[in-house]
Amino acid sequence: MTKEQERKRAWLRRGLKIERRAEALEALWCRDLRLADYGEELLGMSGRELLRCLQMQMEEDLWALCWCREEILARIRCIGDDDLEAILINRFLCGRTCQETADAMHYDVRTIQRKLLDALDALEIPEAYKKPAP
Repeated sequence: MTKEQERKRAWLRRGLKIERRAEALEALWCRDLRLADYGEELLGMSGRELLRCLQMQMEEDLWALCWCREEILARIRCIGDDDLEAILINRFLCGRTCQETADAMHYDVRTIQRKLLDALDALEIPEAYKKPAP
């Protein structure tokens, strides 16, 4: 994989990272929702204050996730090849492995790996992400 393909792959993975953080915050929310019933002595602050802070963090992450996914999807749609677009969507928005993508699309996994590189080559990302890191 070339450096340019690696940069594009990293740009595409942003959505998955935000999604993992949102899921972790949701798990924390569920845990603290149960703990809030036991009162302030267990949490160190009022249960309502803690839940309000977590809710604000979750909402921020969900907005960031929605914006990021829409930005990624808009760039993917510009490729103009249904197979290449579907591969990028499966891999980077749905979080599927190459094997899972191959199974879903009825291709051999090597075909998916080859087409993934073609899709990365065809993908145009924002200029700020194209510059090499110092």
